[in-house]
Amino acid sequence: MNNQLKLGIFAAIGFFAIVVSIVSTGAFTLTKTYHVYAKFDNISGLTRKAKVKIAGVEIGVLRGISLDDSKAKLKLLIRKNIVLYQNASAHIASMGVIGMKYIEIIPGDASFPRLKKGDYISTVQRPFIEDTFNNIVNKIAKALDDDKERGDMIENLAAALCSLKQVLDNLAAQNN
Repeated sequence: MNNQLKLGIFAAIGFFAIVVSIVSTGAFTLTKTYHVYAKFDNISGLTRKAKVKIAGVEIGVLRGISLDDSKAKLKLLIRKNIVLYQNASAHIASMGVIGMKYIEIIPGDASFPRLKKGDYISTVQRPFIEDTFNNIVNKIAKALDDDKERGDMIENLAAALCSLKQVLDNLAAQNN
């Protein structure tokens, strides 16, 4: 075999390996998609390439994060066969108490017009469960520091637990 043929085969194998690695890392997708944008005040814990889901089923991926008017602007890549309507909404959810964050979408009502490529989806900023737990711990620590506030401690603890119950009820309702 001559050197030119060997070089050609080596180049073809290298090119094929590059294409396979690009497709497998998600830098290029063969699935037809469109993008919509969402703006949030706080996206703590959310990373690029986070999953986008409807009812727990993956329908897209977070493709880009930028800052726009002091808010996080997210570019969401959605599979073409998924229809979102103008009254759709998005919020940041978590897989479990300390799990990975993802974007949950409520697709909206078919009586509204469809969202088009580049449209903005409305967002709902829900409190992160970690914030609720931190709030409870801080209230307990503060109440234990001062004997005079022991009476208030029970009241604050009850309010914090009520808050936690509401958050957990909301999470349970979303997962059902």
